[in-house]
Amino acid sequence: MNLSEHATGMTSSWIERFTEKLGSEDKFTTYIDNVYKLLDNLKVDEQLHVEKWCKPENYELFIKLATCYVSTSQCCYSFNPEYTIIKRDFDAREMEKKLALFADKRKAKIIGTDGSGTERDRKGLEAVSTPASPV
Repeated sequence: MNLSEHATGMTSSWIERFTEKLGSEDKFTTYIDNVYKLLDNLKVDEQLHVEKWCKPENYELFIKLATCYVSTSQCCYSFNPEYTIIKRDFDAREMEKKLALFADKRKAKIIGTDGSGTERDRKGLEAVSTPASPV
């Protein structure tokens, strides 16, 4: 099975088409919420097999919504080439926390806990003028 064709044609007309197909904006919104919750609840390295979670008549809608979700998720998810499997690659919040800790440690190392950093390190790059370049 190859569902990749459903990830194309992302113009606003598909939203109207599926709202009409589902019968109301409320049903469309509920479907969106269900897909987003399903993806949001995936654990890191967990895979979602589309055919196990979606009725065949909803493959296109599911893939389009999943594509929208993935595009706004800081690249935490990926599709296989056939768009039949969605995998959560990492947790963006956890990654941000780890990077922030790394940045704090790096900053402390540069400045030095004993104040041994250079004047530029202690005051910040903008506070100390840069020597004129000999070039």
